Amino acid sequence: MIKELLFFFASPMIEYIIHKSLHEYKNTFHREHHILISNRNNDRELWILYFLLPSIYFENYYLVIGLTRYYIAHYLIHFYPHLVKGLTKHHLEHHKNCSTNFAVSATYPDYLFSYIYTLLQ
Repeated sequence: MIKELLFFFASPMIEYIIHKSLHEYKNTFHREHHILISNRNNDRELWILYFLLPSIYFENYYLVIGLTRYYIAHYLIHFYPHLVKGLTKHHLEHHKNCSTNFAVSATYPDYLFSYIYTLLQ
C-alpha cells in the first residue's frame, strides 16, 4: 500500500520532469501540440498508445496507471474543461506561457519545484 501511495504522489512529478524536458529540448512533436491548441484545434494525443500498449503487454501496471492518469487529465482539460476547472486553468496558462505550469494531472509539482528553485537562487 505504501508503494502505491508513493507512486500516486510521484507520478505527477515524473510527468512534470518529462514535460519540462520536452520544452527545454524543444521537442518538435510536442511543439505541434501547442500549435494545434493555439489554433483552437484539439489534439487527441494518440502517441500515448505507443507507450500504453507495450506497458500493458509487459504488465508494467505502474506505467499503465501513470500514463492513463495523465491522458485522462489532459483529455478532460482540452475537451471537457468544465469538469476539471482548476487543472484547466493551470494547464491553459502553460499554453499561454510555456515556461510555467508543466504538471498536467496535478498542480503540486509546479508549486513544489518552483519553491525549490526559489530557495536555490
